[in-house]
Amino acid sequence: MNVAVFLGAQTPANPSYIDQVVEVARVIGKKGHTLVFGGSGSGTMAVLAKAANEAGVRIIGVVPEIFRDLVDKNNDVIEYVPNMGIRKERMAALGDVYVILPGGFGTLEEMADVISWKRMGIVTPKTIVVNYKGFYDPTRDQINRMIKEGYVKETVWEDITFIDEAQDLESLL
Repeated sequence: MNVAVFLGAQTPANPSYIDQVVEVARVIGKKGHTLVFGGSGSGTMAVLAKAANEAGVRIIGVVPEIFRDLVDKNNDVIEYVPNMGIRKERMAALGDVYVILPGGFGTLEEMADVISWKRMGIVTPKTIVVNYKGFYDPTRDQINRMIKEGYVKETVWEDITFIDEAQDLESLL
């Protein structure tokens, strides 16, 4: 199974977030799955690649040409794509399940897109959100607001699972 992981490229202020990234890699390795990610050698992406490599995970990095010089050395396969939008589409196409870790605006956009694409029937994988320390509580609240106001159907919850910690991922993969 290909596990597409969307996460930030920055290093978080709280080091406990790094532990969650490492745990995701450990679980993917324990299950014998393949990691699909943004391929970068910076921030939490580099942590994910290193931990996945140490866990014996096959790693596919999908890298926009503009970041060719930032590619992580732990990638087993590197796919270069023209831009960030195509990277997101390619990662979505390769993934059998999507895992969202804490991140910035790019991660938030990626989460919104894969959930929207699932709702439209463009992709089939489920999205698992690692809501460590309540990071995505405001996002969950916004989804509930969109449901309440009639912009999103309540069945969206069939496509999204929020978990509190990365170790909870083990029973879902």
